[in-house]
Parts: sequence; C-alpha cells; structure tokens
Amino acid sequence: MAGEYTAALTGAVDAIKKAGLTYTRVMNGIFMDYFGLPHVSSHLRPFAWALDIPGRRAAIPGTGDDLISITYSKDVARFVAALVGEDEWPEYSLISGSDASLNQIVALVEKALGAKLDVVHDSVEDLKAGKATDLFPGAETYGGADTVAMAAYLGLTVAEGKMVLPKEGRLNDRFPDIKPKSIEDLVAEAWTC
Repeated sequence: MAGEYTAALTGAVDAIKKAGLTYTRVMNGIFMDYFGLPHVSSHLRPFAWALDIPGRRAAIPGTGDDLISITYSKDVARFVAALVGEDEWPEYSLISGSDASLNQIVALVEKALGAKLDVVHDSVEDLKAGKATDLFPGAETYGGADTVAMAAYLGLTVAEGKMVLPKEGRLNDRFPDIKPKSIEDLVAEAWTC
C-alpha cells in the first residue's frame, strides 16, 4: 500500500538527483487544518480521517496514544518561505506545529465542544488486514479512492509510530522566530462554543 502513495514522490526525487538540482523534502506530518475545517482559514478541503468533528465521530487507530506530527498549512508556507532564502537546504526539512496523540486531540475537541464524540477504535490487526472505520463522506469526494484502504494505511502508520517526525533537525529550531500554531490553539479557535 505504501508504494501506491510514495511511488510518484520517489520517482520525482530520483529525477531531481539525476538532474543535479538542489532540493529538500518538506515533511510536516498531517495538516492540522483537517482538525479545524470548516472553521479555520485553509485552502484544503475536508479530509475526515480519524476525526469527523462536524459529525461528532472519531475512528482511532490502535490505542490512540501514539504521537503524530501535525502542522497548520499556513505555517508550512511560512517555513518554506524562510527556507527559500537560505543558501543551503537539508535533504529533509521537518516541520511540526504540535506532536499529539489522537486521544489528546479528541479530548481537546470534546472540551471545546462541551460534548463527547462517538469514538471507536480500529485494532492494529484490522488495520493490517486493510479494515478501518470509514469516516469519509464518499469515495467520489476523493477521486474514487478506496477510502477504507486509505484510512487503514494511515491508521497503521500512526499505530506503528511512523507518523511522528524526529525532533532533531526540525525547521522550528532553524527559524525560532516562526511560532507555529499549536493544536490546542487551532481546536479552541475552530470549535469553542
């Protein structure tokens, strides 16, 4: 499954290396915007993976205690703009507004809403078998993609601890004047009643 999502990126990087161009791979985890739409400014469309906050539902992979790195898209743009002005780029440019577990995000949302979400947990075994609770509104919204397979892949990536970025080498340290939005601030901004 990973190959389906990474093949184009791998091919592009290979072509860039072959051409001898300078490049960096910007990695920002999951866009935080998805946990605030439609109430935060964003050019992204809703992507109801793990949390469907307007529908008051959550489908948490595994225990829900594994950390994920999440960054507001407008903060990614600010870091990239700063990076463009630099003479040298690292191979990987890591950015994170917050590292939080999905259980922590659910708790923040419930506090902001003053109401509980309907939460289910998808087991690691189910995720490995390609089974996941589908919160997506319909495959047609995502270009006909298999949304269950997509949710299972993302969920397994989280449950295996592969969705949190290393602390070392983050652009947050290279550009300390850029203060990214935290998940606490985004949820409060989007969902406080």
